[in-house]
Amino acid sequence: MEMISDELRMMMNNEEDGSGCVTMDACYGLAVMNLLEKCQRGRTTHSHFGIPLNLNEYSFCSIKQNSDASKLLKQTSLIIWDEALMVHKHAFEALDYTLKDVLSSRNVRHSIIPFGGKVIVFGGDFRQILLVVSNGSRQEIVNVSLSSSYIWSNCKVRNLTKNVRVTVGKDPSEIQQTMLFAKWLLDIGYGNTGGSNDSDAVIHILDDLLFTQSCDPIGSLIKYVYSPFLENFNNQIILMKEQ
Repeated sequence: MEMISDELRMMMNNEEDGSGCVTMDACYGLAVMNLLEKCQRGRTTHSHFGIPLNLNEYSFCSIKQNSDASKLLKQTSLIIWDEALMVHKHAFEALDYTLKDVLSSRNVRHSIIPFGGKVIVFGGDFRQILLVVSNGSRQEIVNVSLSSSYIWSNCKVRNLTKNVRVTVGKDPSEIQQTMLFAKWLLDIGYGNTGGSNDSDAVIHILDDLLFTQSCDPIGSLIKYVYSPFLENFNNQIILMKEQ
């Protein structure tokens, strides 16, 4: 689910027009760079909320009562957390514990409401890569994801059904080919290609994605994808732009 969209910016503006404060966060640097480019704001969740690097089921964020960070959270009406499905469930639970603690100073009822009553929009796609667990099994990876947290029962799933990227800035002649590619990606994500399987599958790669005239297809792929970086990795301005 691509959260950087016109709908997201509209949501953000509507909240702020109502005198609320909106925070936009992501877990990793490149995702934050994308937020900064599209919405002119964004921080990593670990920086913004003080989420510990080493997490367990009892972890709290490093936000104290009456601190500047806690005052900002009290003014916040909406928190948008992009790429949330790549994060350990204990990170969400740590924020839940912390918001309940910080916000209960104003109203004790907030100590029993998920995230102290704050509205949080999690962006992510279960068909994409989840949290990486070193040498972890499928069950272990699923067990540490957001859907395995006690928080999940309080989440309402909303699906984005329009792929904006396949049409914006494209010539009409390109749109059909791009839509076929998008459908192929969705078929892989839904398990509709490669035959019936529960783990491994053989996927047919579209012909126009293959390097058929190269004796070094891996090297050709790297050069094709990263050529601007390989040619300009010493140019700081180009590097920041690419990120």
